[in-house]
Amino acid sequence: MPFSQEYLNDYEKKIRQLPLEELLDILDLIRDDPFKADDSPERVKIVERRIRELDSNYINEQDKDPISLIPTEELNNRLEVEFKKKPHPKSTVIQIIGFVSALFGFLFIPARNENGLSFGMPFMSIGLLCLAYAGIIDKRVHVRGGVIHKTAHPVAFWCMIVMEIIGALFGIVEIISKVFS
Repeated sequence: MPFSQEYLNDYEKKIRQLPLEELLDILDLIRDDPFKADDSPERVKIVERRIRELDSNYINEQDKDPISLIPTEELNNRLEVEFKKKPHPKSTVIQIIGFVSALFGFLFIPARNENGLSFGMPFMSIGLLCLAYAGIIDKRVHVRGGVIHKTAHPVAFWCMIVMEIIGALFGIVEIISKVFS
C-alpha cells in the first residue's frame, strides 16, 4: 500500500524526534516483521536515513557484502591523521627507549661472554618489549610499508604485537638458559 506524501512528511517529523535505539527497533519492525512489514520502502528509507544521520557507522544489513567489511586504507589514513593531531607523549618516550635499546643490541651482537651469550641479546629483548608496549598504547604499529592501526586492521595489528612479544620472550629465554647453564 503506497503512502501519501502528507503521511510520509508527518512520519518523518515523528521519526526525527526519536532516539537511535527506538529507530533501530522501528526499522526491524517495519522491515523484517512478517505481520507488520511495509510493502513499500518509503518508511524504511526515512528511518534508515535518520539512523545514518545519528550514527555514521550504521550499515544497512541488506547493503552489507563481504567486500564492504574489509578495512580500507582510507580508514587507516584517517586514523593516522587523527593520531598525528594528538600523539601520546608516554609512548614516544617508550619508543625512544626501545629504539636506543635495539640499537645497542645490534651494536653488541658480535660481543659474547664466556657462555656464548651475545651482549646484545638483553638490549634487543628490552627494545622489542618497549616497542610492543608503545604499540598497544598508541593502538598502531609501524611496519615496513607504513603504519597499521588497530581499528582498521585488527588482525595484522595483533599479529605484529604478538610477534614482537614472542621475539622478546625468545631472547629472554636464551639469556636465562645461557646464564644458568
